[in-house]
Amino acid sequence: MGSARRHGRSSGGRATGAIDHIYWFGSRGCIFTSPCFLAGNTTRQAAVLLLSASRQAVEVAASGSVVKRDAVGVAPMCTRRLHAVDAGLVSVNVHVDHPDFRAFCAIPRPGVIGLDRGAFARFDRQLVDASEGRLTQQEAIELFDALVQTAIEQLPKPPPCDPRAAILHELMRKHPGCTLEDMASALNVSYTTASHLFSRAMGVSLRSYQLWVKAVRAAARMAVGARLTDIAHEVGFVDSAHLSRTWRRTYGFAPSYITDGTKVRVLR
Repeated sequence: MGSARRHGRSSGGRATGAIDHIYWFGSRGCIFTSPCFLAGNTTRQAAVLLLSASRQAVEVAASGSVVKRDAVGVAPMCTRRLHAVDAGLVSVNVHVDHPDFRAFCAIPRPGVIGLDRGAFARFDRQLVDASEGRLTQQEAIELFDALVQTAIEQLPKPPPCDPRAAILHELMRKHPGCTLEDMASALNVSYTTASHLFSRAMGVSLRSYQLWVKAVRAAARMAVGARLTDIAHEVGFVDSAHLSRTWRRTYGFAPSYITDGTKVRVLR
């Protein structure tokens, strides 16, 4: 997902009846689908698996390197450009709290890797159904889990996790707003060591992680129709503009996008 233009196949506008779909899975991630998707440079906290339901290659460019494949893995915080024309894009977004998030952090620089699309062939029917919005929530969850597991079988093995990471996870669970000073005290290490340890353990900086937590909380409030200004103050943003910027970095589009039923169908 990203700040993007979506185009129909013939006229440069959206194809008749074409619409994007989002399947939400809370803090674990989501599946986003689009018949045709063009995005400029974006840098997002989520790890992403990009698949083409039509088997047409998608093009992902990062740091001067271009990968053109029908299955692509993208590391978190990787700045990249995406062109998926007539691909039937299925974008599997794996969030920080997902147990397999660290596997995507092991993708080598520049953070984009081509994968064997054949390994996902057994899911071809479900990928088409997902792209056309025909999956139930349970079917989407099962597909999400299966696609992530199939992807990590092809990814480089991440380095062993520092045993102190468990302390950090527990600390963040109990105190989401804790500071690096709090972590340094809990681990009996310096501020700098705590910062490096958190980034290695979680795959993102503490600031990025805490902004992501707020965005997830905001998503839950948006789902019940709360106003953006109210949500911003409830979950700890300075204002609605701050929420919108963070939301765009987390999910790749403006909050208003998901409330527009002419552009996207949200499935929960």
